[in-house]
Amino acid sequence: MTFQPEDAIPIALDLLADSYRQKGRQMSAFLTHLIKVGWVEQCSFRQRNNDFALRTAHDRQSFLEYMERQFGNNWQTSLEQGETREAFLTQHLISPLPGHIHSRVVNAIWGDHSKKQASTPPGISTRDSELIQLRTRMECQLHFAGRIINCRDDMAFSDAVIINETALGKLQSIQCEAPINIITVENAGAWQHLPLPENVIALFVPGNNQKLALKLLSFFPDYQWCHFGDLDQKGLDIAASLARAQNKPLKLLIPDWWNDYQPHFKLGIKQGKIAWRKDICPQSRKYAQHPFINSLADDAKWMEQEAIVLDSRLLDEIRRLFDSDLPG
Repeated sequence: MTFQPEDAIPIALDLLADSYRQKGRQMSAFLTHLIKVGWVEQCSFRQRNNDFALRTAHDRQSFLEYMERQFGNNWQTSLEQGETREAFLTQHLISPLPGHIHSRVVNAIWGDHSKKQASTPPGISTRDSELIQLRTRMECQLHFAGRIINCRDDMAFSDAVIINETALGKLQSIQCEAPINIITVENAGAWQHLPLPENVIALFVPGNNQKLALKLLSFFPDYQWCHFGDLDQKGLDIAASLARAQNKPLKLLIPDWWNDYQPHFKLGIKQGKIAWRKDICPQSRKYAQHPFINSLADDAKWMEQEAIVLDSRLLDEIRRLFDSDLPG
């Protein structure tokens, strides 16, 4: 299907700049074609405004390639129109660009807005200012290019070892006394107050944001692992995802006495929270048939991990958990 430049290019330039507003009731054949292909969608909350925009950064790139095939490499200047985003950026962005750019900046400049994920343009890599946080009483050293962090020193100063994403990219090796036992913790409050046996590393892993944690874990040659999270469907899913990523059997910290907290601390599943599925834990028969978890699921209730972190029995529970090798 072919279109005349004077019909297609003005619409294309508006779409690349931000959005195109259809004037009148009759939609142009070119815009209809773009919607049918799947590159463009209606973006206004008010249908009568008839605003349309490119859907994703990938669609934007495909659309640019299409316009070049149809109207040549200089199609954006072939008609007297306003400046495009690409032309504007070429004039005003610093050169060379940083080696790593925060993903929110990439989304804002090359996508729709900072909080909507965009495809990273060729030649650009993203690195966010995220942190990895751990607590331990073990003798453990992190060896970076040009620096060694002694975990006991950092723990004595701030009760935590905190490394940002840039520094983690310079990590070369980890030296720890054996055996190495690692417990990943879903929520910050529970991680901060979790009692620490002498041979355990507590690693904060906020929900499904697991990239930095998994990178750090890859430096440990051999370790036992378990996860401590909320007793809800999302908590089980997070734990199962971590187990798959590490190629380890699923192992959860669920003290038998946690069930005693139910009358006082169980919570209802409100709108917006992930409900229990029928198959609550397909990765592990042990936890799929766990009586406490199933009783919560049957009652449409859930339990927060923070409620038990100050229990006097928790320290011994963690010790016993790593002293045993429970099958997944």
